[in-house]
Amino acid sequence: LTGEAIAPQLAWWRRQLAGMPPALELPADRPRPPRQSFHGGATALPLPADLAAAVRELGRREGTTFFMTVLAAFAALVGRYTGRTDVVLGSPAANRHRPGTEGLFGFFVGNLVLRLDLAGDPTFRELLRRTREVALGAYAHPDLPFERLVEELDQARDKSRNPLVQVMFSVQSAGETLRFGGLTAAPAEVHTATSQFDLTVAADDNPRGLTLEAEYSSDLFEASTVDRMLAHLAALLAAVTADPELRLSALPAEIAPRSVSTPVEEKKELKRPDMGDREARLAERRARLSAEQKSLLEQRLRMRGPRAEAAPTAASSLVAIQPKGPRPPFFCVHPAGGDVLCFQALSRRLGMDQPFYGLQSRGLGEGESPLGSIEEMAASYRAELARITAGPYYLGGWSLGGAVAFELARQLAAEGKDVALLAVLDSTPGGGEETAGEEDDAYWLMEIADYLKRLWGFDLGLSREALRALPPEEQVGRFVASLQNTPFAAAAGPEPLRRLLDVFKTNVRAFRLYRPRPYPGPITLFRPAPANGGPEAADPTLGWAALSPRPVGIETVPGDHVSALAEPHVQSLAGRLRARIDRTLAVETP
Repeated sequence: LTGEAIAPQLAWWRRQLAGMPPALELPADRPRPPRQSFHGGATALPLPADLAAAVRELGRREGTTFFMTVLAAFAALVGRYTGRTDVVLGSPAANRHRPGTEGLFGFFVGNLVLRLDLAGDPTFRELLRRTREVALGAYAHPDLPFERLVEELDQARDKSRNPLVQVMFSVQSAGETLRFGGLTAAPAEVHTATSQFDLTVAADDNPRGLTLEAEYSSDLFEASTVDRMLAHLAALLAAVTADPELRLSALPAEIAPRSVSTPVEEKKELKRPDMGDREARLAERRARLSAEQKSLLEQRLRMRGPRAEAAPTAASSLVAIQPKGPRPPFFCVHPAGGDVLCFQALSRRLGMDQPFYGLQSRGLGEGESPLGSIEEMAASYRAELARITAGPYYLGGWSLGGAVAFELARQLAAEGKDVALLAVLDSTPGGGEETAGEEDDAYWLMEIADYLKRLWGFDLGLSREALRALPPEEQVGRFVASLQNTPFAAAAGPEPLRRLLDVFKTNVRAFRLYRPRPYPGPITLFRPAPANGGPEAADPTLGWAALSPRPVGIETVPGDHVSALAEPHVQSLAGRLRARIDRTLAVETP
């Protein structure tokens, strides 16, 4: 590709990209570092089947491919987030458009630069037409290497970002199953905890349905921010498929980046005593939640009192995080804090065909009292499981929840019930001594703050010393105030926080008093690799081997006690857990 062969391609790209903006800057959670580290995370959002069908039908009516339709929606979202009408995105191209390359091994993929024009407040139907023209033009000129285009445009290089494009978009379709004689190959989902670009969004069209996936720079974005962006893209697709004549300015108001308060504004917020508009602020924050966060938090809110019309009974601990799917349900028991929001990412990564129920602690709802022993918790939860299935039972629990799940499995086995799988997630069988400082609520509040930071990425800006310097009532108020700029603000308040503290303390006390009895079935332990020389290295089973006549299955997962359930490590945990469920199903099903 030199001389006359490349000249038409180069001329087209020069015209197409003349005067393009130097960089695309999405609103980020952190300042851009001076040099890219390429550290990354990944997240995904499955779309309802009817929405996926509506997107395809819109493209069919308007003469656009599925790629063009979703690309137009993503460009509209980027325009809303950045306030720009000149949006430049990248997209990988297979570059096998010549018959001679179709049968060759090798990496032929190149990056195309797609410049979308959002000027003039077009309708989505008009934006589709513009997107179709841009995409067809780019795919008609795919042979110019991206590196050559960078050189030709001679933009000043910046080590903090990629040249020409910082945000990518693609559509991925499941290919045919590969067979080699008697061997069948299937794809396995893997993430390397890296990201080459600021953000890459893909629409994954596979046999299980349509999923929006995102890989993002963890130097710039929190996982919750990208979750919110995918939820906004889904909401935008729903709006424009319902009315393609919708102008970009008329897109739903909640499709907007999260506003970030300055430190001065936060101080004013804390000092202002007037709470007359509190409900309005909470409603605004609820609108910014991801779809999954909103669903789970609404269940928490319904348990807070009689305001809910469709509230579960006060005795209910069962939370249907993902109730649909043909596979047997997986029940996962809460950690010491009692809540099951921590299982959101794990449920999503297990797949939309895997029903997932969380068992939430009593005492979080208004008027409830926490159960005082592990045995009581297990007996209570055993009765709730019977509402969903008669077995075989697939049980799990994280941290304290592992001990509760063990006791639950032991009680079910004593009744003659079939426990197909018992998965304890980095848990021990109980016991332990008190820690210095537990008599002060500041200790427990900082435990919760550390949990929110390590699992969800929200730094509340608190310290144990600063909290201890406050009277007990002010400690709670200060903690609640620190939650106001997080997605948990909708469920935060002094009374729910006091109930959470009571549950936390009661559960930890029950865990220390628990004396487990032997269980006849197998135990699978999912745990991070032990630290060199750490006490847990002496017994890799963390004490479970003494409680079962069967060998303890050990699955080593990345991360630590908390981050193993957070992106990107949760992908590995979910993959190993699903594989265990699959193997158990293969044995259970003749």
